[in-house]
Amino acid sequence: MVSTGAANRRRGSQYETDLVDYFRKRKWDTERMRLSGNLDEGDIVVRLDQDHRLVVEAKSGKNIRPRFWFEEEAVPEAKNYAKRRSLLTEEVIPILAMKTHGKSIGKSLVTIDLDTFSYLLERSYHG
Repeated sequence: MVSTGAANRRRGSQYETDLVDYFRKRKWDTERMRLSGNLDEGDIVVRLDQDHRLVVEAKSGKNIRPRFWFEEEAVPEAKNYAKRRSLLTEEVIPILAMKTHGKSIGKSLVTIDLDTFSYLLERSYHG
């Protein structure tokens, strides 16, 4: 019998793999990160350009907790990523990607804060 914790880790690992495949199929420069304990740097990094990166925290399951995962995992891990590479905090964008059980990867929900969303829109419209 497989423990619930082991099954959850396996599903989470598969979701990360699926996300990397999803991003790479769209030709985005994507890298899966290694676990680093309390200095974790997110699950996946997508390089938008020379100066900007998305640090993705991936979660899969039934009990979705977006605010907690975003504030307690995605944001601090993006800061760890930036600090370790001597990047400015604004160059590294924390993203929370959440897959609901039974839904396809393309139906994953993505959470970012409104200021960051506005910044991305401004970059898109004004270069």
